[in-house]
Amino acid sequence: MQLQWYGVLMALAVLAVYLISEKRVRRIGISADQFSRLAMTTLLFGFVGARLWHVATDWQLYQEQVLAILYIWRGGMSIFGGLLGGALGLWWAYCRLPSKHVKFLQLSDSIVLALPIGQAIGRLGNWVNQELYGLPTNLPWGIYISPDHRLPGFEQFSYYHPLFAYEAIALLFFTAVLWFQQKNSKSWNVGTGKVTYIYILFYAVLRITLDFIRPDKQLFSSTGLGVNQAILIGLVVFLLCQKMTKRAA
Repeated sequence: MQLQWYGVLMALAVLAVYLISEKRVRRIGISADQFSRLAMTTLLFGFVGARLWHVATDWQLYQEQVLAILYIWRGGMSIFGGLLGGALGLWWAYCRLPSKHVKFLQLSDSIVLALPIGQAIGRLGNWVNQELYGLPTNLPWGIYISPDHRLPGFEQFSYYHPLFAYEAIALLFFTAVLWFQQKNSKSWNVGTGKVTYIYILFYAVLRITLDFIRPDKQLFSSTGLGVNQAILIGLVVFLLCQKMTKRAA
């Protein structure tokens, strides 16, 4: 039943993003038919990207059973790969629109407002299959992880940080702030790229922070940082440098 709920919640996450995004892109002149094609390409690229990123960063799980790469119902979909693949798919589909009356940043800003909601719903899928949790904890809100889902070296612990919940709550709070800012400040209007930039920066910092209490992260060399953390720190530095360069110009 857990695996079935995982699939249901992933489907609900995609549906939520689709419905909210469709409503928003209609305001900037994208027809329902155009958005349908954009969404299908974005979803396909995002799905493949999510799986490939997970396999690449957790290769030790598949090197002795390569066919397990295809067992997506067991979980193992990286949000980073999904976002990167989805962004590439969206750009690829956008470039093939017959008319460019809408700027790409208008499109990305419109869709980004829906992404955190879908991510928060998707994190519930990680909860039902006990796929994402933090280090052991005695805090009152610690979640019970069944013995067969505990990582090697943590078998003696029963309760762990609800990492999925931390991320979901942060994403929903961020969504509320985004919607409020866009409604009350013209500088946050769709098409400026500010919404897309802030979303990328926020989520990168959020994951860098939360991964410090993630026991299953793949370490980057002997630094103690996870592979994803190292990549995201590089992304944050790049974005901040880009912003400073533009201001200086």
